Amino acid sequence: MRLNLMITVNHNFQLMFFCRLTDSFRIKLQEGSDLNSIILNGESYQIEGEVTLETLLMKLSLAGKRIAVEVNQSIVPRSRYAEVVIQPEDNVEIVNAVGGG
Repeated sequence: MRLNLMITVNHNFQLMFFCRLTDSFRIKLQEGSDLNSIILNGESYQIEGEVTLETLLMKLSLAGKRIAVEVNQSIVPRSRYAEVVIQPEDNVEIVNAVGGG
């Protein structure tokens, strides 16, 4: 059985993911895990089940970083990251926050 997953932050990340796919992860997928597709910075990205914005940022190693996040063209305040649940097909944009004056 061939398994194709589109998890793309950039081309190199996608290739590393395919190389490190474990048997236990394959079995979980075959048993019907709940994968949902979102758009992350213009690219298709797979999330498993219900994921909060806070959890997504932790998975991307962005928790605590100076970033700005927009979900479906609405800016999300940092204070709401833990309560915003990412839905299938949501459009998430993450950018580096830049200060100036």
